[in-house]
Amino acid sequence: MKSIIHNAINKFLNKSVDSSDWFGNYIKIRLTKAALLLGAFMLPVLGCAPGKANENKLLIGDQAISTGLEIPVQKPIDLNFRSKAEILELRRHYVALTPNLVAQPYEPSAEVFGAIEDNKPWWGLAGQGIWGPGSNSALGPAEESRFIANPFLLAGANPAVVEIWDPDKVHDEDWQRSDFPVCWQPNFIKWWPQQSLMQVEYPVSQFNQDLYNWRMKMRSQEITPAFGVVAYNAVDFNLNWIYIDTARSLNIENINHPPAEAVKIGQYIHCGGTCGIAGGCNNMSPEVRAIDKIKYKALPARVWVSLWRNKPSNINVKPDMVVYIDLK
Repeated sequence: MKSIIHNAINKFLNKSVDSSDWFGNYIKIRLTKAALLLGAFMLPVLGCAPGKANENKLLIGDQAISTGLEIPVQKPIDLNFRSKAEILELRRHYVALTPNLVAQPYEPSAEVFGAIEDNKPWWGLAGQGIWGPGSNSALGPAEESRFIANPFLLAGANPAVVEIWDPDKVHDEDWQRSDFPVCWQPNFIKWWPQQSLMQVEYPVSQFNQDLYNWRMKMRSQEITPAFGVVAYNAVDFNLNWIYIDTARSLNIENINHPPAEAVKIGQYIHCGGTCGIAGGCNNMSPEVRAIDKIKYKALPARVWVSLWRNKPSNINVKPDMVVYIDLK
């Protein structure tokens, strides 16, 4: 079975994709990650033993003990070759920075973090943006650290920036600069626990201006106004079902036009082969079709994200949590 999955991934990766097709390259990476979903049903293959039930619980609604608060945004960090124990301890540390939002004790859920493998590289932000799969794919801060280090970013945006840079033109001194645009970094993360509401704001207009300033080093000067929603932080806190409510959103289109129903988030971190490095890299899987291709039609834009602990009978059931993803 493991060889079947491996061969399927290699076959897909070897397909030709126009290097100027940013969104095509983005989908290429995300879909090959999805090919590994089958492995999720074979825990010995992934090296993950079943963990105890997830008992993490947010202090929201009538259990809230905080009013409105702003949570400092943590920058992406390098996770390459750290042990699983180190990663889980980092997660506990970042959760402990905002203790009034979660009931104690908190423990990183096996469902989300149990398949992380020791001492592996991680897909890097620079690696995915400049080189794609191959020996350089783990360069830069880990893309998943955007969410591991910001646990109360329950649902965040992952822009379509895979392989947008020309590797023959971008040098180490370029991508290592603080002003080199590799991803959207939030302006802020705000919570209103009593209202079960979270807001994150991304400076997309400024990011696009930064891309324009660096345009001579890009594969194409066309900007792809698309992103996916990453919500495994919600799963870690037992919010397992999601719906992107385009009717309540602003200037947002769900490219896949999924049915108007909540879907199980199902995202988790594991060691997969899409990075092209022998032995694989830790990264998120799988593709969740209902939330992976979102387009902003104009700026500013807002994505209304509804989250539930259990599957709602329909999308009109009051969410257990609402997230606003604002693009400015």
